Amino acid sequence: MFLRRIVVIVLILVMAVPVLNGVSSAQEEKVLVVGHAEATDSLDPARGYTQTTSLILRATYQNLVTFPDQDASALIPMLATEWSISDDGLTYTLKLRDDAVFSSGNPLTAVDVVFSLLRVKNVQGSPAFLAANIASATAVDDYTVTVTLSAVDPSFVTKLAFSAFAIVDSKVVMENGGTDAEDAAPLCVGALGVSG
Repeated sequence: MFLRRIVVIVLILVMAVPVLNGVSSAQEEKVLVVGHAEATDSLDPARGYTQTTSLILRATYQNLVTFPDQDASALIPMLATEWSISDDGLTYTLKLRDDAVFSSGNPLTAVDVVFSLLRVKNVQGSPAFLAANIASATAVDDYTVTVTLSAVDPSFVTKLAFSAFAIVDSKVVMENGGTDAEDAAPLCVGALGVSG
């Protein structure tokens, strides 16, 4: 019995030596290994709210604004060419590109932007809290949108870079049963992203 315990202890030590050597080698090389568990909750931008979902949506859709790939030093235009904020900080006016086309072939218009913003709010999925402050969104013309907030939010334009605010093709979403109405339900949408 005693001999078995000694043998087991020796075997454990023999197996631990390579592991411990690997740890010290890794520390000397300064290698960082990061594990990521894949978790995709929904590919509907109005509902998806996991890290993996955001990666997929970022590759599939475009937003009004984004950050440079290198850093998060400033917001840059993506589908919006410019934006302005009213003096009271409640109304945002966004001008849109006139050359953007969805993968369906449909052109991007202000109607799609309004639909996408209200859908995030009304689906009541995980990211809905980001849109809770949107009091209204209106298409002023084909390439101008105004968004009115219920309270001042200096981070509003920054939030628009998040994947939940990806702009979807409203025609295709509605053809597949989706809506932006107050009783909106989640929808599993495919690649309805903007190209060009």
